[in-house]
Amino acid sequence: MANLQEENAKMKRDSTTHSLTNLANRKQAITTFEMARKQPDFVAGKNNVVLVRFDLDGFKRINDNFGHFAGDETLKNVADNLTRALAKLQPTDLPVHFSGDEFGLILTDINPGKNKDGSDKTIEETVEMVISKVITEIEKIELPNGKKLTASAGFKIISKDSSGDFGVLDNQADTAAAISKGCKFIPGLEKGSARIANYDEPEEDFLKRKNISLEQFNESKLQNKFERDVTEQFPTEQFPDGVPDEVTIKTKQLVKSILEAKGHKN
Repeated sequence: MANLQEENAKMKRDSTTHSLTNLANRKQAITTFEMARKQPDFVAGKNNVVLVRFDLDGFKRINDNFGHFAGDETLKNVADNLTRALAKLQPTDLPVHFSGDEFGLILTDINPGKNKDGSDKTIEETVEMVISKVITEIEKIELPNGKKLTASAGFKIISKDSSGDFGVLDNQADTAAAISKGCKFIPGLEKGSARIANYDEPEEDFLKRKNISLEQFNESKLQNKFERDVTEQFPTEQFPDGVPDEVTIKTKQLVKSILEAKGHKN
């Protein structure tokens, strides 16, 4: 009977956690989200729930260049750093591993922080501060090539008046993360902690706040696409360690030439 109870407990854990990282999986994320929306403070409009999405930058290169073991170790390191950072900042909230290199957070107890002048931060500013500190922990992870990991993040704040189920609202957070990822080739925004996007902030307002021109944004997105397309061609027998630096440099030059030919200027 004891063995049966232990096995049942294990099966229950396995159904709600990711098998590699032991973080909550999508099923558990949905359960936690639905429970949070039923809490009295949320229903009364005194609290919000925040969905956060992280996308590891260039993760495919890790698997392709160093093997899936290195990729799995990186994912486990991300889970450890994510859990450790959240335990210091928001111990009641939930880190999630959806699949592959897609991680997230469900924040249910956001208390506005303080600005330097003593005034209260907005909930948006507070959420961004929490996410920035979490990403900073993720970006301490060193990759097999000696470089540091980076991550793109987006978030969606849900109030009692927000419509849509978990799938819809989570997709909105993921859409914001895509905007963040689109900025990763802009000088000064290479680190994800510097380019966190809020789904409810219009893209043009986000770019203006970050002092990013539309031309810079378009160039960065195009460079991101080129990098992804180029990376998919590696490793090769000639280049077993992945994309050579000279290919990356030529890719950047080609992106710049294409934009200039189309009439864009930096």
